[in-house]
Amino acid sequence: MRLPHLTCSLALILLCVSLHHNVQEVQASWAALGKVAFAVGSLSAGSLSIASWYTEGCIYYPSICELQDDIPQLEAEATALTEELSADANNLKALYESNVDLYNIIYQASVKNERIIGNLENIEKYSYDILEILQYISNVDLPTLDSTAIDENKDNIDEQLAVIETHIADIEEAARYKKIRDGVVRISSLSGTGLYYGYQLYSYYKTVYATNPKAVRVQAPRMSIMTATGLRQRVDGMALFMANNPRFTKAMTASLYGISAFMSGLGIGLDIKNANDFRKKLEEVSADLKNIINDYNANKAKLDELIEEQETIQTESEAEFENVKTTFLENTAYLEALRSSSSASQDADLQSVPVFTTDNIDQYNIISNQNLYLDFLILEVETYKGLYNRVNMVSFISEYVKHPIQEQYPTVLSILVIAAKSLDETATRDIVLYSIADALPDRASWPDMDLTTQATSSVTLAPYRGVV
Repeated sequence: MRLPHLTCSLALILLCVSLHHNVQEVQASWAALGKVAFAVGSLSAGSLSIASWYTEGCIYYPSICELQDDIPQLEAEATALTEELSADANNLKALYESNVDLYNIIYQASVKNERIIGNLENIEKYSYDILEILQYISNVDLPTLDSTAIDENKDNIDEQLAVIETHIADIEEAARYKKIRDGVVRISSLSGTGLYYGYQLYSYYKTVYATNPKAVRVQAPRMSIMTATGLRQRVDGMALFMANNPRFTKAMTASLYGISAFMSGLGIGLDIKNANDFRKKLEEVSADLKNIINDYNANKAKLDELIEEQETIQTESEAEFENVKTTFLENTAYLEALRSSSSASQDADLQSVPVFTTDNIDQYNIISNQNLYLDFLILEVETYKGLYNRVNMVSFISEYVKHPIQEQYPTVLSILVIAAKSLDETATRDIVLYSIADALPDRASWPDMDLTTQATSSVTLAPYRGVV
């Protein structure tokens, strides 16, 4: 998150305004949390001390000379105290910024986990529907599909896949017919492994969590999102405290960046026009230095308190990240199932996705790896959707032409093609003929008509029957 571009005479005023603006901004939406607590504007260049400023101006305001006499001593004392707090202030800054980064990762990764689960659910539902229809429209008898013997545990999945190799071969055989495969995008890369795995998982969740399987599936990422929201409120709490306590914030800024942070806009030539402004700034700097000196003990105690809180947030955030990571890895079992297929090495899209393990996923790469997996799953969903549209269309045509009324008054082929395309935009005249021929093994021909000229004709079905 970028800080707004503001021009102020004093860098620390910029800090407080920036804090106020950014805290409001991060509360307005879930957008990435910015590191606002220690944001500082441009500091004065060089290493000049406050005492080195102009000694002019007394002729306009005698109090300028008094302030210039007092400030060097105040500067020396305040510098010593802020240097004592410097290490702790830098530690707090590092903890805070690390927690901001980790919060953003946890939230984004949790949202992506929910999207991953959503895409897996689509794949599983399509797989189930495809196999239910495929058992009806194929010329191959599929085995009875066991809808209970599945578990998300990796060892059980591997064992199941070993048992169902023959089932997978039957499914692939059933999908070989031209009426099913021709024109469907990427059907060659759809193995029986993926279809059977999706069918099994859909059946498992529907059986075991009959009331609301989706709520069970997304519980983990949604819990992580809730936890991340709580962590964010606590991280925001520190920013709010600093925004509402400018004396503490100025002391921390001086501890981080030095007393020179107070010098912005003061090294100017004096004349009657700006002497009053110069005097006011000197008064403000004098007050800031006195506050740093007087508040030292309170600031030290508050600094220790904030460090302890940020350390607690860090520990809890790291633990929650492990939960997010586990959720991600548990939902990559689909990839493992596909890789167990004998045709896995022929699928370029599958090969482009790395093998995800607990050793190679961390907070620095989880988002990019989730994106890789999501891209693959989105492509898979489109593939399964295309296949579902095809088998659903074939099923419709097969049922329609078997209706008794079609025996006497058959709908012409051109109209059936229009109906088929409404269900599957990749359907063609030949695909419809393959479907009719396989659905009606004893029928010799089917009527057709040119919808423009209304000329009628008849199409012989034998060439379209049982073609693979």
